[in-house]
Parts: sequence; structure tokens; C-alpha cells
Amino acid sequence: MTSESGTAHTWEKLRAAFENLPYDVVVVTLPVCLEACSERARQIDKGFDDLHDDKHTSGEIAQAAATYALATSSVRAPIRPSDLWPWEDNSFKPRGRRENLIRAIALLLAEVERLDRVEVRKVADHG
Repeated sequence: MTSESGTAHTWEKLRAAFENLPYDVVVVTLPVCLEACSERARQIDKGFDDLHDDKHTSGEIAQAAATYALATSSVRAPIRPSDLWPWEDNSFKPRGRRENLIRAIALLLAEVERLDRVEVRKVADHG
């Protein structure tokens, strides 16, 4: 859980990051970022949280993200995107192109968060 001062620091970092971006990028990109964060929250609510994600140490989450991204392509590929899905076949549920990309972004966020936790543990263990 983040402390109140940690939350304030995070908001300050976000404000500074967006302050340095061109207005058009903020107007177009921020809603997509928020949508991906909302999808990530939905995944967490369904049980795909830190404890779950930390069990996937071989790149499965990134592979799942790539699968959703590939499912948006109309380019003929030698394999079907579902062949790349790292888990049970029935858990791969592609939708429309845009929704698949939002899911891919959310899964990439989950993988980056997982990698960040690994690094924090390494520093704590060797601290």
C-alpha cells in the first residue's frame, strides 16, 4: 500500500511528465492510458493481481500481451495468434481490434509491474 506522501509524490511525477508533453499528445494519449489502466484494474479484480502475476516468471504475461496484439493483425502469419497463448486455450478471448490492443497494453503493464517488483526484491535482498 502506498503512503500518503508516496501518493503525493506519484501525482507530482505524473503532473510533471504530462506538463512536458505536447498538448495534442496528452489529449489523444491520456484517454487511452486511462482505458488501459481501467482494463488492468479489471484484470486485478478478476484475481490477476501481484500474487498471481509473480508466479509467471518466464515471460508468459508478455507473451499473452503479444498474442492479443497479434490477434489485431490482418497480415497472414504462419501460425494463429491462439497458438502463442501461454495458458489454457479457453482463456484466450479475443474481441475487436481496439479492445485486444487495450488488453495487450494492460498485460504489458502487468509484466512491467512484475519486473519492477523483482528488482525491488533484489535490492532489498542485497540491501
